[in-house]
Amino acid sequence: MASKQGPLQFVGPVLILGGIVVALIASFFLSGEDHLPGRFYIERQAYWNGGTYYMKYTWLTVLFTLLDVVIIPMLVFIGLGELLRNRDADSTPPLDWDATQLARRLKAVAFVLIASVLWLAYTGAAVVAPQLLKPAGFFAVLLLLFVPIIPGVIIAFIFEALVAPRYVEGQLESMQIVVDKNVSTAHVVVSGETFETPAASVAHLAQGARVGLLTSGFFNTVLRIERRG
Repeated sequence: MASKQGPLQFVGPVLILGGIVVALIASFFLSGEDHLPGRFYIERQAYWNGGTYYMKYTWLTVLFTLLDVVIIPMLVFIGLGELLRNRDADSTPPLDWDATQLARRLKAVAFVLIASVLWLAYTGAAVVAPQLLKPAGFFAVLLLLFVPIIPGVIIAFIFEALVAPRYVEGQLESMQIVVDKNVSTAHVVVSGETFETPAASVAHLAQGARVGLLTSGFFNTVLRIERRG
């Protein structure tokens, strides 16, 4: 019997949606020269681009900056939840599977380090020494959009590196192939949970079969799926 959903289960999505709506509305008021962060983005564009700035681009950078207030805490909350999740009831992966995915997680760490250094170098220069980026001209302007975007990406990859992969084993309850622009994606349901994976990885499987799959810790990417038994 399915458990009833209580009202508290809707609080998170409602708060997130409310935060996005507030950020969207506020971005229209904070994208001008009279308010931060709009003033900062306008001044840097004009300084690096011969006195020219772009209104729509400014609005977009301001919107992403405000969305950080919603998205970054959400990523931290989800990531900490995955780190603290009780794994006692999880299935045990086969001995011949690379269940730790150490190499993949080390690549995530490397990405975090490189992205952090580049973000800090650019953002620091943009804030305190914009003259260093003036030779880059329009390219420096384009990189402004990454100032609010990269922190969220870094946090997501931090948790991708920290959270251990998860093994799920059970009956393949349903499988649906979705084709979008010549890319085929399989939506599979195993043990009541839905996963997405390239259609080619499940071509050898039939609905009703018992399968095992390994997913990455944070992004929930299907790393391996095979028939069991």
